[in-house]
Amino acid sequence: MVHLYSQQRMNRKLKTAYKVLFDKNVEIIELQNKIPETSNNDKDTLNRKLISAPENNNEKSKKIVLPEPLQKELLSRILAFMENTSQICNPDFTMERLSESIHSNHLYVSHVINNILKKNFNSFLNSYRIRESQKLFSDPNTSKYTVEFVAKTVGYKSRNSFNEAFKEITGITPGFYTKALNRNS
Repeated sequence: MVHLYSQQRMNRKLKTAYKVLFDKNVEIIELQNKIPETSNNDKDTLNRKLISAPENNNEKSKKIVLPEPLQKELLSRILAFMENTSQICNPDFTMERLSESIHSNHLYVSHVINNILKKNFNSFLNSYRIRESQKLFSDPNTSKYTVEFVAKTVGYKSRNSFNEAFKEITGITPGFYTKALNRNS
């Protein structure tokens, strides 16, 4: 009997913790919707150093050195491009496509994402895709869609990888997220 009581108490605590995580995720989405879009830099002003490849790109041991102003410019171009959901929600979107789209070299793009944002490309891309899925789940026009449909819409090839990424980024499962949204409606 004592074991059953402690299990019920743990389940209540877990449910409360998930509710707090859900509320924080909704708050983050609302804040992100209020942030104005950043403008793209004019293509004519792009610095040639961001377009050209490092001299010896076959040697991974060579450290890429980009001056800080160029890193900041490249970062702003990367972030501005990532707001384009039609591109990032393509299941075949890669770092090479991102690099081509912002007129840079994939080694520089990788360097900026890894060293400034402290993420790898997949984690960086997943954060944008999951944010987009949260918007879809929250939108009353699309709230009836299944988790699998939303996963495919935001660029995941399988529901399993979507579930893993969603839980890693938000702390809760997509199923719990949608149930909590429906309860709050």
